[in-house]
Amino acid sequence: MAQPIRFGILGCARIAQKVSRAIKLSPNATIVVVGSRSVEKARRFIDDNGLPDNTWTHGTYKSLIDAPEVDVVYVPLPTSLHH
Repeated sequence: MAQPIRFGILGCARIAQKVSRAIKLSPNATIVVVGSRSVEKARRFIDDNGLPDNTWTHGTYKSLIDAPEVDVVYVPLPTSLHH
């Protein structure tokens, strides 16, 4: 079996909670990193959403985007910012 797609979630918005549940249900995807402007907020997101204890946190968006352990970055934008 191929290695799962490794997701990073860029921010802790409410929609990210829903998407993280969907990713967790996928047999070929996993969340490896959650990034926020604060590591504490990212850790709380991980705990509140039942993500694995080994899920990394990043305290800046840039560090998550540059993380070599991430294949895909999900950016939870408000609907008004979608184009």
